[in-house]
Amino acid sequence: WDIVRDGINRLGDFHRRVFCEYVLEAVALGLLQPRLLEVFQQEKLAAALDPAADLSLDLAAVQALTGRFLITARRDGAKVRHFEVPQFLWMRVAMGLSQQEKAGRETHCLALYDLLKSRRFLPAAPVLEHAGTPDGQLIGHYAYHVENRLEGVMQHGIADNAYLAVAGGSLAGSWTAVHGAGHETREPASRGLAAFLDLHQSMLAAVGPVDGAAYLETWHADLPALLARRHSSEASGSPASLVLAHWVPDLFVQRVVAAGEWTLFCPADVADLAELSGSAFARRYAEYETQAAQGLLWSRRLPAADLWHDLVQSMLDGSASIAFKDACAIRAAQDHAGRLHCASFATDLTLNTADGETASAALGSVALDAHLDASGALDLEALRRTVRLAVRALDNILDLHRFPTESARRAAQRNRPLGLGVMGLARALHAKGLAFGSSAAEQFNDEFIEALAFCATAASAELAAERGSYPTFKGSKWDRGLYPADTLALLEQERGFVSDLPHDGRLDWQPVRELVATHGMRNS
Repeated sequence: WDIVRDGINRLGDFHRRVFCEYVLEAVALGLLQPRLLEVFQQEKLAAALDPAADLSLDLAAVQALTGRFLITARRDGAKVRHFEVPQFLWMRVAMGLSQQEKAGRETHCLALYDLLKSRRFLPAAPVLEHAGTPDGQLIGHYAYHVENRLEGVMQHGIADNAYLAVAGGSLAGSWTAVHGAGHETREPASRGLAAFLDLHQSMLAAVGPVDGAAYLETWHADLPALLARRHSSEASGSPASLVLAHWVPDLFVQRVVAAGEWTLFCPADVADLAELSGSAFARRYAEYETQAAQGLLWSRRLPAADLWHDLVQSMLDGSASIAFKDACAIRAAQDHAGRLHCASFATDLTLNTADGETASAALGSVALDAHLDASGALDLEALRRTVRLAVRALDNILDLHRFPTESARRAAQRNRPLGLGVMGLARALHAKGLAFGSSAAEQFNDEFIEALAFCATAASAELAAERGSYPTFKGSKWDRGLYPADTLALLEQERGFVSDLPHDGRLDWQPVRELVATHGMRNS
């Protein structure tokens, strides 16, 4: 196609003609799965291509797509050849995520393509890179838990993570259980946690590129030494592929506010603290402090505010992150199937892990600014249509993804977790004429987050009616009738005070509750 010779009006014709050639050649070169030729009518899909949708892409978007997501191959061993244009990318992703649909496969594919080309919904980056390709790596973020055993450290902390890190993405794990340096034990080793984190960081650097976060609870004996070592590494300019993340209980924050003392313990002496949250954690922690005061346990006391200062400084330096244990653990929907020991690398996702499991989730984002009506109000029906398609696509990812380890595959199939986020908030606030820090913007934020949760819950329940609920649904908070608004009350009960957060939503959740009670949930 040549713009001078053929004109803009013929661009669609060229897209439709070349698309079928692109799929055939890409399959022949091993760049696309042969199954795409077997299960889709390529001419029907080509007829739906809409190059006019490219007009909404700015230069930065085109550069991002070209540099990372469009399929390429090398010609004559050197020159890079681009096999795709943006509309081919969206159709490839739609085909890749719809290929296992048992009925109406093309219909599902075209509906998802329409969603992607308008960017009302986008799956995570690994999906855009690998959907429809032989690679099969559609999930790039994992969470794990390391036990205080040599097998646990070397298998779950090092070996399994090496396989997970090959495709890039991020790893976040709880290392709280691994004992402190010098503790009298033969397993894992007398040098304790620091040596194993060094080994883990070396593995990330060797196998990556991948981002890693090692979560510690704030009572771990080695925490001050690790923080000090991080500061010295930053001062020397040494790069770090592993972030030291902090799993902070409410009790520590209370001690900071009260200018109180904080006690550090070796996890080998207080192993159950990592499994407790809320008031149960506070009571047990106080018992251990009493034992330490009597000389029955090793401990170290320091001002809580000093440790908090070091945590915050590390976060501001970019070498640490902070997540709040009790708020996450008490409200977790899967509290019956494993424990919540850490958040994700970016602290935007929390996944429970049972023994020997590596957690992961299918991820995607909804464009908020694309779901406003002409008056600037949230278009709930449009959002409902988008989320229904998005949840179905994300659920397919859990079956299409090629899991690098059995522990990751088993956890995903048992719990079928997905995460649906939001993008475009700033654009939506601008479109509505709201100042970012205004109370009206805050109320709008509550409104659309509730609407997203409402639509996603309903969509997952509808999908459960078709495909069945996830295996560990029974006993979950969903099964017990506890929804996000209900778990806020649980958190307040544990904390002993009522927050100023809104408790009453704008939507009528009763039909959704009845839907879940009848069919269960497809995803956790």
